[in-house]
Amino acid sequence: AEERERLEAEARARAEAEERERLEAEARARAEAEERERLEAEARARAEAAERERLEAEARARAEAAERERLEVEARARAEAAERERLEAEARARAEAEERARAEAEAAAASIGPDEDAGEPDAWRPGVDRGLPLPTMTLARLALDQGDRQLAVATLESLLELDPGHAPAAELLDELRREEELELAGRLRAARATVKIAALQGWLDAVRLAAERRAQ
Repeated sequence: AEERERLEAEARARAEAEERERLEAEARARAEAEERERLEAEARARAEAAERERLEAEARARAEAAERERLEVEARARAEAAERERLEAEARARAEAEERARAEAEAAAASIGPDEDAGEPDAWRPGVDRGLPLPTMTLARLALDQGDRQLAVATLESLLELDPGHAPAAELLDELRREEELELAGRLRAARATVKIAALQGWLDAVRLAAERRAQ
């Protein structure tokens, strides 16, 4: 009887030990499964957050690029409009200078008049406007010396109208026009350089702002 009782006690102890071990194994399995699920959930959350940040960064980059392009287009349009306005103003100024020169010449001719005893000088040939004095290279160079390029050009053009074969006048007029074209080209290059510098500065500011946002 004692032996049976001992064997039964041992059997119960083994059964209880096995049950405890089974329960502990199940608990460990559940804990491990929960830990794996937690880690997987955290990994998914990190991946989703990284994807959201990437998409937001791309969206910001596209918006900044579009804004830079818009600003560059506006800057180019303003520069072109300013250049057109400057050219129109120069054209108006040349026209006004030519008109003033004609008016002054007419006034001078009216006050002097032709020399009745001197016959018919070249300036009063038939077909030549008697209200204007004959333009000369001297007058053109004098205008240049005084810094009035527009008056010099107008004088040379008038001289060539009277004498199309006047080589010195044609050469000087070509030289003045080439200088004007070079000056205009230089101003255009300077305007384009200003636009490029402004666009680059805008791009650098946008990059710096994006870096500061990511750092925050």
